[in-house]
Amino acid sequence: MNTSANVLLTGASGFVGSAVLRALLRDGFHVRALIRRNSQYRDLSVRGVEFVEVDLRENSSLRPACAGCRYLFHVAADYRLSLWNSAEILATNVTGDIRPTPTGKMVLAAAAGRIPACVDTGLNVVHVDDVASGHLAALERGRIGERYILGGENVPFSRLLAEIAASVGRRSPSVRIPWYVAVPAALAGELGAYLTGNEPLATWAGVRLARHKMFFTSEKAERELGYRARSHVVAVSDAISWFGSHGYLRSSAVGPKLGSLRSPLG
Repeated sequence: MNTSANVLLTGASGFVGSAVLRALLRDGFHVRALIRRNSQYRDLSVRGVEFVEVDLRENSSLRPACAGCRYLFHVAADYRLSLWNSAEILATNVTGDIRPTPTGKMVLAAAAGRIPACVDTGLNVVHVDDVASGHLAALERGRIGERYILGGENVPFSRLLAEIAASVGRRSPSVRIPWYVAVPAALAGELGAYLTGNEPLATWAGVRLARHKMFFTSEKAERELGYRARSHVVAVSDAISWFGSHGYLRSSAVGPKLGSLRSPLG
């Protein structure tokens, strides 16, 4: 194992992890990137990166991986909201990374017109490259023991769906429903996930979260780290462009964005 790396990065093949990897390389760091066995990471293979296949739930594989590294970015996480594989999610989130976020699936469903109604809730929307830059800012200027929220803009869910629909020439959902009306669809989705192993679009955890507007502030990160996030409109536009240029959408009015391996919204 190469001992010249000065940064250990978990979740390097994941959504946020790959963005942090790009940011680290731009700043001249040498990175030892931990990935799951059988992960697809050839597109990430560039000079300055050493890839090591480990299972983050196996402590015996982690100690050698840490040898010689000065800094650790633990970006691995399992962001699935479904109930059927909760034990795997718990094990991974204590230590590791699995799959892309459900946010990208939501963007695709909205772009395809597969969300006929929306729950009256709200989200904090941020571009993944801003989150990656915030990680490096925390390394450089963060205070040990402190926590920082790296968010973007607080956006009503109905507005977000309307912006996604408009970007692909579709009509946005006109029906708004309270969270409890979506419970049957979520439970049906969970049952389908249990039977098929496929992640559902509507989940019980997601519906419960929708009871509250998931709004946050990055004021502390802005004040102490100099963190800044671009408009959520740019994040949506870049996400639609990425999905379109990679064949996830039937058509896209936005050209491809270069230098990004993943959608800015998952």
